[in-house]
Amino acid sequence: MTNFIRPMLASGAVATMLFASLMSAAGTASANQTNSADTEASTALDVQLNQAFWSQETPPSPEQAAARTALPVETKQALLKVANKESLAPTDRAALKDYGLESFDPTDNRVVTTESVTTSAPVTTKALAELDAKMVEAGLVTSPAAAAAAQCWITNDEVQSWGVVQKFGWKRTVDWCANGSVVTSFHRDIEAPGYISPWWYYRGADPSQSNGTGGWELKTYRKARFENCPPVVGCGANFYPWMDITLRGNNTASISKGVN
Repeated sequence: MTNFIRPMLASGAVATMLFASLMSAAGTASANQTNSADTEASTALDVQLNQAFWSQETPPSPEQAAARTALPVETKQALLKVANKESLAPTDRAALKDYGLESFDPTDNRVVTTESVTTSAPVTTKALAELDAKMVEAGLVTSPAAAAAAQCWITNDEVQSWGVVQKFGWKRTVDWCANGSVVTSFHRDIEAPGYISPWWYYRGADPSQSNGTGGWELKTYRKARFENCPPVVGCGANFYPWMDITLRGNNTASISKGVN
């Protein structure tokens, strides 16, 4: 009887060991499948972020590229939401903050606009006459008389982007003339960055777009571009300060402005 039981006990022990081995192998396979799925999801997010979020004009260093790839899936998903201008949940903001990327959070951005200032332009009669003659020649005003009757102005403004502290500012100055009924000339449109915080970079401005002189109003629109470049991952989100300036024949000006 004893000799019969021993093989049964032995076979039971083998079965238990075999079951434990199979369960361990199943757990390993499941973990491998999960890791594989995470890797695929992470790789897919990398492709989308390279197309929609990371800067095309400012390539990353090898170290920054590696750091981007190593970000967790949750952080990459939050960055993709930023790229797609989707609302961020508290967990998304936490995922960005955990890796020092909270500056990419669009909710951490408020626009501060300064008051526009228009002052009389210090232009000499001779210089103005020469300038207006060029305007007439170019067809921008109807006659030297219309130009000569004009008063000239300089309009200045600035728009700023803030989080806890100021991120950047962008300034614009336009030089123009009006004769009481029409805008006779539009001489200069000068733009420049204001204060810029570390990790923020000015990348230039688009040319001015305007509807031309000779009418009651001249509208001129312009925008600039700033990049946010945390040192660990390099340049990502773009911010676009803009100004839409309206100049009028009665020597007044108004400005709409903001940051996209």
